[in-house]
Amino acid sequence: MGDDPRETDALIQKANMKSTLTLLTALTYVGAMLWPATVAAELPEHTARLASVRAWLEEETERAEKCGRAAWIEESRENLRAWKTSKWEETPTPPPSDLLPPIRFYENNPVVKRFFNDLEHKVLKPDRRFPEDPQSGQVRSEFLIKEGWTFPVVAEELLELTQAFCHPQSPMAGKPELVVPILRRAAFFAERASIGGPVLGDFGCCAPLADAWLILTTCRPEILPLALRGAMDQGIRNIATDSISKRPEWSRPSLAVPIALNADVNFIQAIAIANRLFPNPAYSEALQQALSYVEKQVLPDGATHYYGKQNECASYHGISVRAIFRTAQLTDDPKLLEMVKKMRWYYPLSVSPSGVMEYSSAPSWHHYWNTYNGAAAAAILSELHNCAHNQRVANLGFDGDLWQAAFWNPKRTAAPWPDNYVTYDQNVEGPRARYGTWSYVGTTRQTLENRGKSSYVGCVVETGEAGLWQLDSALQDVGMEIRPDTAPDQNSEHRGRITLANTESVTTCAVSDKAAALGAVSQLGQYRKAATDWIQRQVWLFTPDRMVGLVTVEAGTDLSATGIIGRLYLVSGRSHWGQRKEIKDLGGSLFSYGKLRVQFHAHDFASFVPEYTDVMAGGYNASSAKKSCIIQLVDEFAQPGAKSPYPKGTKKFYLVEIRPDASAPAAVQRIESVAGVLGFTVKDGSGSYQVFFNPTEEERPLPHGLAGTMHSSGERFRPDWLRDAGAVESVSSQPAPANGSLPPGKLIFTHSQ
Repeated sequence: MGDDPRETDALIQKANMKSTLTLLTALTYVGAMLWPATVAAELPEHTARLASVRAWLEEETERAEKCGRAAWIEESRENLRAWKTSKWEETPTPPPSDLLPPIRFYENNPVVKRFFNDLEHKVLKPDRRFPEDPQSGQVRSEFLIKEGWTFPVVAEELLELTQAFCHPQSPMAGKPELVVPILRRAAFFAERASIGGPVLGDFGCCAPLADAWLILTTCRPEILPLALRGAMDQGIRNIATDSISKRPEWSRPSLAVPIALNADVNFIQAIAIANRLFPNPAYSEALQQALSYVEKQVLPDGATHYYGKQNECASYHGISVRAIFRTAQLTDDPKLLEMVKKMRWYYPLSVSPSGVMEYSSAPSWHHYWNTYNGAAAAAILSELHNCAHNQRVANLGFDGDLWQAAFWNPKRTAAPWPDNYVTYDQNVEGPRARYGTWSYVGTTRQTLENRGKSSYVGCVVETGEAGLWQLDSALQDVGMEIRPDTAPDQNSEHRGRITLANTESVTTCAVSDKAAALGAVSQLGQYRKAATDWIQRQVWLFTPDRMVGLVTVEAGTDLSATGIIGRLYLVSGRSHWGQRKEIKDLGGSLFSYGKLRVQFHAHDFASFVPEYTDVMAGGYNASSAKKSCIIQLVDEFAQPGAKSPYPKGTKKFYLVEIRPDASAPAAVQRIESVAGVLGFTVKDGSGSYQVFFNPTEEERPLPHGLAGTMHSSGERFRPDWLRDAGAVESVSSQPAPANGSLPPGKLIFTHSQ
């Protein structure tokens, strides 16, 4: 289609008329796999679609009789008798544009092409059935229907089938072979959406289920038997009521219940749709309370809190963008529209030119490392803002349903990909940079609850080659690990060991136009457990060529453990993605892992021990491909089956440089001139640096002889391509002083050419 909306409207109207004629005259064709060919002959006065409904009713009656449930048998027989004896007329209604917006660029739309291909081969061809007994369901991943289905999968399939059946531009609009698959899935949910039923516990299915039902009842009510419609209408009400009950903090924000945004936005969408179908003051009030609650979760550069105050997880951000915008579309609520508009800069900041997103800054249990590139959500944001920066992300290509296809726009101008920059990212409250295929991130945003932070820094090296998987290798986590006992680890990410920053007392950073530094003090703990008296301190420098860090741990009281481990968690793939990389000892405490180089310039550990593992192997990758490796610096007391005392004040440290293989080695030296201050020097191709971080509670003097320009905590540089995102409060750099002091919890770094 062209750019002229009048042309689009005319084509849609023409498609509607053609579709309606086809529907009213198609008397005999019904897929033999879905219902007997004799049905059409028995009901010559009905269209093939209505005959399909009868075929499904007969199927349901047979299913009820197999299960032997008397009430269900009688209800199914009555539904079938009513359908046979009634004169049903078709009254197809063109969908309002807010339900199924016109697809402006329909021809050669790759989203449309993939949608119908997947619908045919993944949904229709198998002719899948559901369990005969509707009482057999459980919630979420525990509920396996057939071939690994879960509630969200069935709900998404129902929405896709409904869009294909009702969208005026769909070549499958009104096709009778879609009727039975739609009714099977609708009945599946109608049977389970009673109060206390398993569907009500699943936030993953409530939004697509409600959306599908809204479209069906608006556009094609004639294919819905009255009994099914009554049950499903009540199910939608039940889901709304249950969703409200799950979030009492919406009405009482003082409740100390962390928000789980990707769940809440689905609940909100389901409630909004219920309120549109069945207007209810209780729904309206809950929606306004929910919106007041969740709008606070959008961060200044467009990310949202993941859970509680945790950093965003790249794989989930698009859920919030889609659900919030879809709800805004269905309700015309300006507050929702403004909320999604505020997400504009997340993807331009976070996505690489090859579509790689980093997971180092993600919550400790959500290091997904997958092929998600954010393009689908970026396309929505590009449409909202006419944003060339989001369009460059959208142009990476995306899949989706017919609603998502409306955002594919091959004519919008895309901004060039920025390169060779470092910026302060308000989403992570730290530096984010890109230099060709090398990128890094640092986060000082405090997560404030005991799920912990697994790393303050991370980096990625990309392959620079064509292909779906662009990640060569990444540093996911870096820090210290305490093994509290001899029990085996719970899974590959060491939740059973003390690795996480569960209490953060100090986080600070400085970001200049060429380099950045970060410092942190935290108490280590286990996943979802209170922090211990093991105190971790670290300071990092980031240059265009590398990142260098000094990491220490100290026993805050007399403690015991089976060992102290310095750990760097490296990733090259996950599940079937990527290739396993080998950790290679190149001598002189230098290691290679793919295109990453890891050089230990100083440490006081006894030995290096690599451990091959997998990302998220405990819950997601049961068949281990070993596409991750942990470099472990093991202390002299780490012995299997033996606990050792660690008196108060016991310390361990390492000074490490991590760089892409394209960068030459740097000269790195630890500085120990001031008590309690962490410091080191770095000299590489971008200049000479000195870094000092004061993790103590007292002011400390700066060393004499500082040279170059000094950058202090609070400097937050932003490049020109982010000027539309608005100004960020920042302190200024200044010439390095001859002498001075460093306040507690602050850092400085100097730079000279």
